Amino acid sequence: MHLFRAAHLASGSERDAAMNAVAMVARAARVAAAASGTGDSLPVLMFEGAAQYYARDYVAARASFARVITLNPRCPAGVRVALGQCLWQLGYAEVRRSGGEEERR
Repeated sequence: MHLFRAAHLASGSERDAAMNAVAMVARAARVAAAASGTGDSLPVLMFEGAAQYYARDYVAARASFARVITLNPRCPAGVRVALGQCLWQLGYAEVRRSGGEEERR
């Protein structure tokens, strides 16, 4: 997570370099999961989603977090929060709010 934080706080060319490092780590995790034959690895999908979110690719991040929830509906609550943040960034504020209200009922 420190790598994500550094990428988020960096500016200009530092930010680009940090995001390239995050993307390389995400690709390496994806290759490792494919090599082990596990297919869709939840930690890899969560890492990719976080990397995509910090790279401001909210559509791809939303897809990664939604895939995690599809594969494991009892995933950590942070995944649902991250999905809500992606929806917020994409302008779906009402969808994000309604998800929270459903859980409280």
